Amino acid sequence: AGAAYEWDLWGKWSRSHEAARADLAASIENRNTIIQSVIAETASIYFQIEATERRIQISEDLIDSYGRSVRTIESRYKRGLTNALDLTQAQRSLANAESVLPQYRQELGALQHRLAVILGKYPESAPPRKQPEEYFTRLAPVPPGLPSELLESRPDVRAAEERLRALNARYGVAVGDLFPRITLTGSYGYTSGELDGLFRPDQMLWNLMAGITQPIFNYQTLMTEKDAARARYEQGLTDYARTVLGAFSEVETALLTRREQLERRQ
Repeated sequence: AGAAYEWDLWGKWSRSHEAARADLAASIENRNTIIQSVIAETASIYFQIEATERRIQISEDLIDSYGRSVRTIESRYKRGLTNALDLTQAQRSLANAESVLPQYRQELGALQHRLAVILGKYPESAPPRKQPEEYFTRLAPVPPGLPSELLESRPDVRAAEERLRALNARYGVAVGDLFPRITLTGSYGYTSGELDGLFRPDQMLWNLMAGITQPIFNYQTLMTEKDAARARYEQGLTDYARTVLGAFSEVETALLTRREQLERRQ
């Protein structure tokens, strides 16, 4: 039997192990990002369906209102109490309201199909549900002073951090390649051919050799690889900063949208 062992004097193999663990952690966080994205898309489509159903209901109410207005103006026009322009304008308003309704129904069907696909069902269209008149419940205000550390729980931020940790460890591996490698090799056997003495310690033969390999001739190549690893780490640092800034941007946009939509509805 034979064995070989490289003395990890410069931390090369420990940094490789660190990089591998960081890659695994980043893959797990990427999976969590996909899961959260699917959940967020499902919730978003559901609320879009409800909003479209309410738009359909409003449009139907408008059509009824414009229809009553047209009938009233027609009656007045026949008695000579109004002119043809008023009747034409009322008919145009009714036609505009009726033309919007098929568009909303098409949007509703498309949203229902998207939701069905996410849920693993066959895409089918359903008529809009009747929505209560007072459907809106004012949300509680966002608590002030929320710490920015909450963003650290986002899986995309954690994945970017783990990728940066892996790139940093690989830079350490590239640095370790510049230094001498000390390799230990061992072999052993037995001198006794008799079964009763085969496993006696005094019959074992051991040979231990140490080999030192100095990277001299490929030193320039190793330096280039080290610089490349450093450049990849700096690129990863930029990607991490971009991910964090993107997370802050999404939060700020969500808070702004919430405030303006509440004011718009009011």
